[in-house]
Amino acid sequence: MLICNDLKFVFIRNPKTASTSISKLISVNFDVVEHGEYHNNEIPKGLEGFYVFAFVRNPYTRMVSIWNHNKAVSEPFKEEFKTFKGYIEDLYRKDVAPPYLKQAKFIDGVGVKVNCFKFENLNYEYNQLPFVDRNQQIPLLNGRDYGDWMDYYDKDTRGKVAELLKEDFERFGY
Repeated sequence: MLICNDLKFVFIRNPKTASTSISKLISVNFDVVEHGEYHNNEIPKGLEGFYVFAFVRNPYTRMVSIWNHNKAVSEPFKEEFKTFKGYIEDLYRKDVAPPYLKQAKFIDGVGVKVNCFKFENLNYEYNQLPFVDRNQQIPLLNGRDYGDWMDYYDKDTRGKVAELLKEDFERFGY
């Protein structure tokens, strides 16, 4: 998380929502300090009244991004995870998922009100933040083009993701 004491804001890095790109832009333009692990969601004491914000992402596209990321960094990727369908089936069957998979749980776990903005409108939403005083373009540092997210899903996998991430769809209006 990034904390700006001068302007009284906290940026919570929600994984797979351009947090690296946003962090870079914030670090270049504001005097911020790093607090805790990269994807930490524990607000330290003494920040009452700070503007806390995070970005969220469509659970369907975010799941594709998570799978592709895990596939790229986890060699050899487990045999059942080599396909997107296998990955979703395993998550659904065991309900064993990375702690950050469920965005609503991650965001609500902060313990204070978090202003959530949508990844799909990244530049527009970022430029609406109360401390951003000029139009800024977010550099896409780790962005990858995985094609159309719908190509990864069939009826079964789409239904399983909808059930697994029901809170995300409801909480963030997807």
